[in-house]
Parts: sequence; C-alpha cells; structure tokens
Amino acid sequence: MNQTNNKYVLILGCSSGFGAATALRLAREGYKIFGVHLDRKATMYKVEELLHELHHHGSDPVFFNVNAADARKRRDIVEKVRETIPEDGYLKVFLHSLAFGTLK
Repeated sequence: MNQTNNKYVLILGCSSGFGAATALRLAREGYKIFGVHLDRKATMYKVEELLHELHHHGSDPVFFNVNAADARKRRDIVEKVRETIPEDGYLKVFLHSLAFGTLK
C-alpha cells in the first residue's frame, strides 16, 4: 500500500467541483478522505457516485452532509475526525472549497 495510508484530508465543499476533484486525486494517492458537503435529495446521487469512486480507489471516506458555516456542526466534525484518525495518522490537508458561505 502507498506510504500515505495514514494521511488524512478534510475537504469543506467535497461533493462537487474542485473539492470532489481533489478528493479523487488524493484518494488515488492513498489518502483517507473526510468530506463536508451540503446537498439535498436532488443532488445526493452525485455524492453517492463520488463515494463509490473514492471506495474504488481504496479510500474509506467519511462524509458529513451539514452546513459547514454552523459552528456547532464544525465542532462535531472536528470531534469525529479526532476520534477516527488513529494515533499514527494525521490530518495532512485541509481544503476550504465551499461554494457559498463564510466561516467565522
């Protein structure tokens, strides 16, 4: 397995565009993907397709369908990321690729 198998990435805005492309590229390189997106039922099929592709590349992605502009939701995500990454792993990349909204 690739030497990056203990490296993780957290992408805000992961379900399409630059965020999805980055997730796919890094999954091919052995990164484990945490993705945050805000999609409704009409676009969830795209998220499911992306998850399938990420699994195909050996990643075991964890996605959160939440509003990343909500401070409480962000805290919940950070806690889940901390719980999931093993002691010998680490968050190598953090990408802000939200289509709208600001983080405070």
